[in-house]
Amino acid sequence: MNAVTEEGAPLCYVAVDETRQLVYGANYHKGEVNVYRILDNGGIEAVESLYHQEETGPHKNQDHAHVHYTDLTPDQRLVVCDLGTDRVYTYDVAENGKSTLAATFVAEPGTGPRHLVFHPTQPIAYLFGELDSTVSVLAYQENGSFEKLQKISTLPEDFTGENGGAAIRISNDGRFLYTSNRGHNSIAVFEISSNGEQLSAIQNISTEGDFPRDFALNSTNEFLVCANQNSDNLTLFTRDAQTGKLTLLQKDIYAPECVCVYFD
Repeated sequence: MNAVTEEGAPLCYVAVDETRQLVYGANYHKGEVNVYRILDNGGIEAVESLYHQEETGPHKNQDHAHVHYTDLTPDQRLVVCDLGTDRVYTYDVAENGKSTLAATFVAEPGTGPRHLVFHPTQPIAYLFGELDSTVSVLAYQENGSFEKLQKISTLPEDFTGENGGAAIRISNDGRFLYTSNRGHNSIAVFEISSNGEQLSAIQNISTEGDFPRDFALNSTNEFLVCANQNSDNLTLFTRDAQTGKLTLLQKDIYAPECVCVYFD
């Protein structure tokens, strides 16, 4: 229908704002959020770009701002994870698509904020740090700010190899959280407290492949499919709704350089 070209590599995350008819894109290599308006004919046009000038983190991958995720909060603010600056930004968005910074959460140096998910019923978010393989439990305030309540590793204590956090998902009932580890090649499973404020590690299961970049739960949360990018295979697990734990079903589903799993 039409296209809008941006400098740098393709976007690594895209979100659609149905209410305001906007599209938000995370431009990792350029380090910015690209905002587009959806036109009446279904095409898009550029509205603005948001770039973060703050000091970057100490990790070698934090050479400048690296926006890895941008989406809407439950109260329709724009939230942005910047791996390069170790920050999570929250914006108020006007009907015309223009954004105003509402709050900034500063993670510990070297965290590398990658993705974030919200609890389905509580004002709590779970921030996955790619560079230090941790999940931070964040209380979400009415003014758009975050407050850290807990930080927990996604790796076993005896693991000393290199790892990068990848995907994070929460069960529909808000009782269990799942993250994938690229390097340890596993999915970490956490039980969530009833108020959403605490995580307890309950399982760390092999993905039976290399570099699990993404995974997804199906709509009923009975199954989990994981994409192992470097070994070209999908792994299928069943999920126990009561315990949250995963059990391997199949590991030999061929999928060349798979990077995303999506259930319609």
